[in-house]
Amino acid sequence: MHNKCLLMKWLWRYGQNEAGYWKEIIKAKHGIHDHWRPKMSKDPHGVGVWKHLSSFQNEFFQKVYFKPGNGLNIRFWLDKWIGGTILKDSLPMMFQIATNKEATMAQYRVDNIWSPIFRRN
Repeated sequence: MHNKCLLMKWLWRYGQNEAGYWKEIIKAKHGIHDHWRPKMSKDPHGVGVWKHLSSFQNEFFQKVYFKPGNGLNIRFWLDKWIGGTILKDSLPMMFQIATNKEATMAQYRVDNIWSPIFRRN
């Protein structure tokens, strides 16, 4: 249990630290999915700790939610934010026709109005 807690703490620190030499090394070696999510390692060997750490991402993100702030790092449809819900699950039909499923809250906010873009059938 201690190891699991420590690994989740490192995932938290990864998202919180904008700059850090250790984060730059991880991004250079493994790539980055977004601000909070490093890419999952696909290398079958030689990555030990990072592969183990990244295996906890799904569980980690089930336990956290985000306060919007400026919305630059929170995905509108895919992240849990205030209320603890994920919009893609609450509004599946709207998610299905959204043109940018990975958009951040900031990308969808225009003049303080939510403006997601949907495709027409």
